[in-house]
Amino acid sequence: MRIENLIRLARCPAWRALASGVGLAAVLLLSGCREEEVRIESAPPAASVWLGDEILGVTPLALPLSGSVVLHLRLSLPGCTDKAVDIDPAKPPADRVVQVTLDPPGTVGVARCESDPTGADVYVDGEFRGRTPLDLRHLEPRAHEVVFMLANRKSVTQTFDASAQGGSATLRAVLPSLTEEYYRQQIEKEATNLHHYCDLAHHYMLERRFADAANVFGEAVTVMVKTPGLGNADRLWSEIDRVTERQYDYGTDEQVAEARKALSRRLGELLKAYPDAPFPPLHVSYILVLDSLNERQQAQEAFERAWRRFPNEESLARLRKQGFAVP
Repeated sequence: MRIENLIRLARCPAWRALASGVGLAAVLLLSGCREEEVRIESAPPAASVWLGDEILGVTPLALPLSGSVVLHLRLSLPGCTDKAVDIDPAKPPADRVVQVTLDPPGTVGVARCESDPTGADVYVDGEFRGRTPLDLRHLEPRAHEVVFMLANRKSVTQTFDASAQGGSATLRAVLPSLTEEYYRQQIEKEATNLHHYCDLAHHYMLERRFADAANVFGEAVTVMVKTPGLGNADRLWSEIDRVTERQYDYGTDEQVAEARKALSRRLGELLKAYPDAPFPPLHVSYILVLDSLNERQQAQEAFERAWRRFPNEESLARLRKQGFAVP
């Protein structure tokens, strides 16, 4: 120890008390040489904090720190397994709080539960334990059935063996949408009813599944190409244009841009796949979504192709008045 430290300790009342036979716990708690404090908290609370064979108090406990010696503490609570905690006065926690979780005897590890979407109820062996994201504790060292449940979603069941891999793991569950399943069933039953495609695409948009929504729009257009004279087309074009016009809350500006990019790609693919499709609104939607992405040159080129295909068509004429030039 450096000489200046010895001199400081010699002047410290707590050090003199220690030399007089007072225990180490009392030395730490005497205020005469207190430099730092940490707060020790436990779950459950009221755990005894031991330093060697001496008890410092019960949690929550404000513990003064002095010197540079690492404190080797032990937390004890009836009905729980003792837990060791080391505190280095030179490296105290940033918030000056030490959180300690005490496990019941015979329990091990932690299972981190996450779900997509978040907020799913988590049941362990039939007992509700909380909502995701969630850390499961106090698990017996055996296999457990973990069930994730959320409204309008299919439940997902997983098995977690708390006796394997050190008793710790991360459980991730993707909860399929019952709404998606319903609309898919409706499409299967009535493949030419465009309303079902619109409802499913709208559902995908609200879930930020923009590529899936664009693909469903593509399915609907394909049905129209293969089934001439099909009704309900106005609903489809309206639903597509809502993405461009942002009539619904599809997320942040960045997410709206992502949705529009997915839509522009799919509409461009459809126009290449079906160049002779007799649907002016398909061209108009493509032009508008390109323009909303500030891709004016591409939008102008798309307008020129559409004008050649449908010269003087009413919706294209309106675009012409908005500044698009005829070829």
